[in-house]
Amino acid sequence: MLVAALNASEVKELRDAPDFRFNLATGDSLLHGERHGRLAVLDRSTAREEHQHLYEAEDEQKLRKILDHRYAAVVANPPYITPKDPAANQAYRERFSSCHRKYQLTVPFMEILFDLARPAEMRAPAGFNGQILSNAFVKQEFGKKLIEDYLPSWDLTPVSYTHLTLPTIYPV
Repeated sequence: MLVAALNASEVKELRDAPDFRFNLATGDSLLHGERHGRLAVLDRSTAREEHQHLYEAEDEQKLRKILDHRYAAVVANPPYITPKDPAANQAYRERFSSCHRKYQLTVPFMEILFDLARPAEMRAPAGFNGQILSNAFVKQEFGKKLIEDYLPSWDLTPVSYTHLTLPTIYPV
């Protein structure tokens, strides 16, 4: 985004850039922030003991500032791994209805990314959502609830699918 802003500003050197301010925070975006009309914000006072923590590097106020809002564009490259920590795995299952069987983190991330996109309003169109995903959730059992229960609750028009083919490189 910074490079796009620099290009739009026709700035060639970073030292000549305007004073861009970054809104960044470190934290588990799957556990913090509002679910916008879905499940409630994680409330540590009523959460189970293993979910009541903030890691030392997490700043709850900054996380909420970012995750409690809706955006015109939400872009992400979610991890293609299964949650290894049993407490985190259970917390994600409690917070995201699409977590099914031995799910990949792409499943709850898809839900949170849709949550973060702005809904359509009178004069403003809905926010856009761009995700780099494998198609594993389509082909494997863990994606069933996401496809059958969650995605039909959204207007997904248009959905675009891009398949990237890389050239084969042979050693000399």
